[in-house]
Amino acid sequence: MRKLFLVMGWMLLSFGGLRAASYEGWLAYTQGLFSLVVVFMALGTGLLALLFNYKNNYRGDLPFWKYAWNFSLVKLTVFTFALILVSTIAFPRPDMNDPYEKVEFGQYRNLPRLAAEGYKELAHKNPFVMEYHYEYVVASYARDKWGTDNTMVTLDDPEEERPYDFYTRLLMRSNDRKLRDVAILGIAMCNYFESLTSLAEEELHMMEGKWMPFRHFFLGRIAARYGKREEALAHFRQELEYGTSPAYLVPYLAREYKNGDDLEAISTLIEDPELEPHLPLYFKRYLYTKQSDLEPYLMAMLTDWLDNVAVIGLLGALGGLLVWFVFLRKVDIFKRTPWAPQAAMVLLGGVSAFSAFPFYDFLEFELNFGPGEGFWSDFFYCIVGIGLIEELVKIIPFLVILRFTNLIRGPLDYIIYASLSGLGFAFVENLLYFDPANISIIHGRVLITTVFHMFATSTVAYGLVLAKYRFRQHPLPWLLGAFVMSALFHGFYDFWLINNQASGFYFLAYVIFIFATFLYASYINNSLNNSAIFRGRTVLDMNHLASYLLVALVIVLLFEYVCLNFVYGVSVGNNSLFRSLGMGSFLMFFVVLNLSYIDVVQGEWFGLRLWNFDSRQNYNKAIGQQLTLKPARKGSVLANFLPVKGEVIARLKLAQDNRYFLFEFDQPLKLGPHELEYVLLRSRDKNAVIEPGYQMEVAVVIFRGREALLKEKKERRDFKHLDYVVVH
Repeated sequence: MRKLFLVMGWMLLSFGGLRAASYEGWLAYTQGLFSLVVVFMALGTGLLALLFNYKNNYRGDLPFWKYAWNFSLVKLTVFTFALILVSTIAFPRPDMNDPYEKVEFGQYRNLPRLAAEGYKELAHKNPFVMEYHYEYVVASYARDKWGTDNTMVTLDDPEEERPYDFYTRLLMRSNDRKLRDVAILGIAMCNYFESLTSLAEEELHMMEGKWMPFRHFFLGRIAARYGKREEALAHFRQELEYGTSPAYLVPYLAREYKNGDDLEAISTLIEDPELEPHLPLYFKRYLYTKQSDLEPYLMAMLTDWLDNVAVIGLLGALGGLLVWFVFLRKVDIFKRTPWAPQAAMVLLGGVSAFSAFPFYDFLEFELNFGPGEGFWSDFFYCIVGIGLIEELVKIIPFLVILRFTNLIRGPLDYIIYASLSGLGFAFVENLLYFDPANISIIHGRVLITTVFHMFATSTVAYGLVLAKYRFRQHPLPWLLGAFVMSALFHGFYDFWLINNQASGFYFLAYVIFIFATFLYASYINNSLNNSAIFRGRTVLDMNHLASYLLVALVIVLLFEYVCLNFVYGVSVGNNSLFRSLGMGSFLMFFVVLNLSYIDVVQGEWFGLRLWNFDSRQNYNKAIGQQLTLKPARKGSVLANFLPVKGEVIARLKLAQDNRYFLFEFDQPLKLGPHELEYVLLRSRDKNAVIEPGYQMEVAVVIFRGREALLKEKKERRDFKHLDYVVVH
């Protein structure tokens, strides 16, 4: 049977690889296959778990389907499948027979090949509209606004006509002089994008019609490529005089002015009412940074940010913010702070995000320091230009609240308020990315980027927690050390996503992220454990927290799915959802399990607890349980005094073991001249949770008064094992 599965798996991979015929196709196929495996494993495991619990643990009389319907995950699964069914029927598919629809769809979805098909059809119908020819070539080569590293486009597809062949055929078949010039210009554009610059220049000079739109545009780009700035500017200005749209030319004019540090010329573009609307705000920020002109710089910066804000992106970012805001409220089991001050902290974190932009621009415009300069340069930039800057602006609002208010009164407040500042920063940053072309990244950034921002800011705050509450040392060295560590974490994470050489190992960013969730959970856990207002009955319902996180994150994913269906059609939405179920479910698995494993033990300082399947028991389920203690065996010390009843009221650590529970008798237990109001219970099976109904054997430990329990370092001589009893 095992051999059969291996052969079938090999056939699936091989068949998929043959059909893909490229690395990108093979990668897409394996992602789909991985998603399929994840979906079937999740559904199968869930069904088997329900059947097992129904047959072995359920003592009611409900039929299986009613029993299963009581679980939120079952309802969520049914809702998801119903939503997919309704969406498949309700949402229309885009009309790919309309070239305008192809262009619009291709631009929204960042699919240059599809846009190229649309522009090619438009160029066929309108051969003398040069904008269509230009956009066709640009989209075919996935250059300019598409980006040069788009692996979704290839010019080697034997089933697809290359633009160069298209224009060569047009040149060979046409006797019309004007149409031949169109063909020559098309060939020159192709050669330019294939870096055959000299050949492209020769072809442009061969054209009979010197007035042809885009001819001077490309002559200018060729001159700029050779470093001939004045010649390039002359060609761009000539193109403007011919009436070519400023939208194409102004960015290139501004770039040449910037390369020559000609601030006056950039100012002229801004002052021209016809050219200014087409000037990218990037160049305004450059000018105002150079001139140290703060007010217009801030206006340009805010306008640049607002231009990226879309309705769907705003809703997605707000949804992500709400998911993690409620999560932080739920882990705050002391509930001392109303929501308004915490919302204000989010707002401060969001406002602080804007203060990062001047730092970025100063590094780029004044120090000429930015990404894309090489392996080690990018690594240093990620640490300093991203990590240090972002962690600095995120921690400042927290430090202001810490210094000038009394809202932060315990260890948990440090982590929550630092996380809220990071959450506000992530919200503002997410709005930069959640445009219509990037709807499919909403759930990924809510799941990963937002959590990592909260973790990194909390790392700095946790340094202060350790200094004040554990080691009782001066906080400044701890603050600085934690800040540097946070910047290193942040920069190292971004490096694997930014640098072209390192991006082949982008999975390391996911490894770092999963490790960060372990650390973040320990920050929350230790801060809870060592809060001064801790009470014995203080517990956190880990199952409820896990259910909340899972449902909330799936809802974000479904929101993304519905938006994709609405904007791009159901086929794109279904494909995106299916592919997201692979890696998305894998990462969601770790996020939910790690961040919901908050094992509250008063006074405990946990180290790094890597996730495993053996030690995730919720021992705190014992707290609040009403138990009856009966003799474990005849003739034992307590045999003649049992049965007795009582309640588990607290959990504590004794001799490196945190699985001791304080048990209060309903009536004091009389042992000779002594009366016992409390004893400690500990399960004989180290992995078992103390609860009634399982005939569990537990150890009974007595102690010397309450003082023995209140000592920070409990002494072994104050505690004595008395007997074993059975819990009923």
